[in-house]
Amino acid sequence: MPEIPGIENEKVAMANDVLLGKKGTGEPVVVLVGGLIGCDTAFYLAQMGKEVTIVKVLENVARDMQRGNRMCLLELLAETKVEILTETDIVDSTEEGITIADKYGNISRWQIP
Repeated sequence: MPEIPGIENEKVAMANDVLLGKKGTGEPVVVLVGGLIGCDTAFYLAQMGKEVTIVKVLENVARDMQRGNRMCLLELLAETKVEILTETDIVDSTEEGITIADKYGNISRWQIP
């Protein structure tokens, strides 16, 4: 688990729990980690009709994938309208939502019902 204040709140779920059906999600969904597992989870949720945003600290997502597979997955994410915010970090998580900060220090609060 990343060290984010409030990350242990009830609205936070691990990817494996979501993918195995052990925990559901509300909407919108914010996926923190844009590697293979995070992107796959985002795609899975988007296919279920969820509004999904990936938040990634680095400048690219799915960097841990082979180039061809990565390009295919990025196309699928675009087709399912998954929003990708790179060079952005989650500052905290509460029952009401999350606070994010971009690389310039701009902070915004997202309410998640």
